Amino acid sequence: MAKELAGQAVQDNQAAFSQMERNWNIARASQDITVALAARGGLFEWLAAIAILGQVADFESGAKTVIQWGCKIAEAFRPAPELLLVELSLAIRFKDHVARRQLASAILKSVPSDDFYNLERGQSQALAALVDLDYDAAQRYALRLYDASTSGEFDKGDSVLAAAWAKVLRKLAQQDFRGCLDALSLSHKEFMRQVDQELGRLERGTDSDITMFDMVDWVEGAVAQLIVDFGYKLDHHNKRDSQEFGF
Repeated sequence: MAKELAGQAVQDNQAAFSQMERNWNIARASQDITVALAARGGLFEWLAAIAILGQVADFESGAKTVIQWGCKIAEAFRPAPELLLVELSLAIRFKDHVARRQLASAILKSVPSDDFYNLERGQSQALAALVDLDYDAAQRYALRLYDASTSGEFDKGDSVLAAAWAKVLRKLAQQDFRGCLDALSLSHKEFMRQVDQELGRLERGTDSDITMFDMVDWVEGAVAQLIVDFGYKLDHHNKRDSQEFGF
């Protein structure tokens, strides 16, 4: 079912790249980031669909374009940390060191209100701190994410994922690579369980608000790459696990 939906999403978002260009010009002229973000949603849907369909070359090409747009958004505006999570994850995954430093810097310089804290913000902040090699800050962000998972700030699904991701990011900050990989495997299984649950709802004819974007574990590939960057050699089994879905 995911592949059927992805095929339709690719067709529906064929014009996403040209639309992004048009919206960007408007966003810059009006200094309104929401105009750029509106078009970027189509890019994400297309890219996620391509990932689900396993079209590797198109995915890599599209990812590089998304990274470039993310850097432009980071430079022209002051987006909340979570708005750069996908671009930072892709820049890490595809070893674009210049882009990942720029995106990480923009995330760490952002001082958003904690009133709207969410899972993606915790992930983006910890990931940016890891890129910056600030392991103490990464652990603080991981702890904040864990606290949110146990305090009722998130709904049930995000709480489970937040607790799992807090462990992944804390283990990586501690350079416990084996522990990080084990935690990453568990977090990804929970992610896929939730995706499968929503797809099951659709299959039964029940409403679900899941999108293509929601079906890709964007951060997983970034963490797997950071583990390698930090000096841990993945064996064949671990490499396969880190590419289970979307990467």
